[in-house]
Amino acid sequence: EPREAAAKSSMSGIGIAPEGIFTNEIMFDMLLDQAWMEGPVPVLEYVNDYIRARYGARNYHSEKAWEIMADTVYNAPAAPRPKARIVRRPSTDAWSSYYVHCDFLDAWEHLLLAAPAFKDIDTYRFDLIDVSRQAMSDLFDNWYMAMRKGYYKGEACTVEAYRPRMLGLLQDLDTVLATHEAYLLGRWLADADRWAGDQEELQNIRFNAKNLITLWGPIGQLRDYGAKQWSGLVKDFYMKRWENFFDLILENLGTADMFDEDLFDITSHDWEDGWQRNHEIKYPTETQGDTIEEVQKLFDKYMPAARGICHKSMRVYE
Repeated sequence: EPREAAAKSSMSGIGIAPEGIFTNEIMFDMLLDQAWMEGPVPVLEYVNDYIRARYGARNYHSEKAWEIMADTVYNAPAAPRPKARIVRRPSTDAWSSYYVHCDFLDAWEHLLLAAPAFKDIDTYRFDLIDVSRQAMSDLFDNWYMAMRKGYYKGEACTVEAYRPRMLGLLQDLDTVLATHEAYLLGRWLADADRWAGDQEELQNIRFNAKNLITLWGPIGQLRDYGAKQWSGLVKDFYMKRWENFFDLILENLGTADMFDEDLFDITSHDWEDGWQRNHEIKYPTETQGDTIEEVQKLFDKYMPAARGICHKSMRVYE
């Protein structure tokens, strides 16, 4: 118990050295707020108060969405958890989630139902994209597992069926991410460019800006550590890696070699290194499309498939 330990030590305060502070803001706020709390955090009460302050008003659907998330994605075990499969270099590995994807879909639906009340609130739009991104990541995982099962059975038709679904999902996800400035690769690169004093320094800064969010090291010592799901990065980096992965497994399906992961790692690194050194492509620094409209399209297109996997009927909320 941290409080009991603190009472027996010389600790006089708390602090954090965060990475990715502009993502799960509630986690950092809750941690620092504990300096003014006398006991354990009443989680649901805290979450409801936090969301009312974040969006500016009470709302049944927004509060319900966050209550579900507090019990699913934010209720993680202490053990290390793998990153989303979307942002990991493709492989034939398998692992399970620590929460029930079907329950998280309820949170996505509830949060979208709060749009009439909060559609003009930037923090709501940011969160709606973030929750949509997670729902798509979960669906991508489920489709991957079904594709993987068919692959090991030697079913080329199964792999070929899931290829356009999974790549199409990444394309649609990129479109949604493009509606908010916080999810733009172009903003990250433009911010880095402003530090350059001359052309040589500009090339070095651009390389490092891309390297930090992909290979993180000359030979990928911390590959995919950043794991950013940003517009531009999803479409031009992660989706392309998955295209390369599908090309290789379809080429070798049914042969004695099957999937040569060592070979794929070598060829992937070469491609990844080339991407971070290519500065010809310019990524948008301005948003494109409306968040609510694009999320609604995503929801209408993919929620039936996600619910179908769960074998759980759609719910109707008052």
